[in-house]
Amino acid sequence: MRKKFHFGLLALISSLFFITGCENKERENGWYYVSDNQSKELSEKPFMTTKDISEVSLETDNTGNSIIVFKLKKNGMKKLENATDLSKGKYIAFFYDGTIISMPLVNEKISSEFMQITNSDSSLLKNVYNSLKKQI
Repeated sequence: MRKKFHFGLLALISSLFFITGCENKERENGWYYVSDNQSKELSEKPFMTTKDISEVSLETDNTGNSIIVFKLKKNGMKKLENATDLSKGKYIAFFYDGTIISMPLVNEKISSEFMQITNSDSSLLKNVYNSLKKQI
């Protein structure tokens, strides 16, 4: 009886692990459209990825909070301009390593080679910056 119980428990745990693994699909690091800011529902694919970044720096704003500043490649700049033009009055999200790092409201079209993100957790931003710096 004990062997049957252990086998059944193992089968149940394996099934749950498989089901959970199937539902939790990996997302590519990058910027996503947000279709519902309450549930933080993101578009299936990013409109811009970290491959569109040419440089990254960690800076401090005038209140002492950390910010990550991105310099975009030309194609990244065009993607950001198009995405922010379509997203006026809506949110976009920077998703990195399984976490939404920043989710700003788009007020107007951004036509710049620079953009920045903020987060109240400065240590999180520093970790993201250090990881990005190794990739770029």
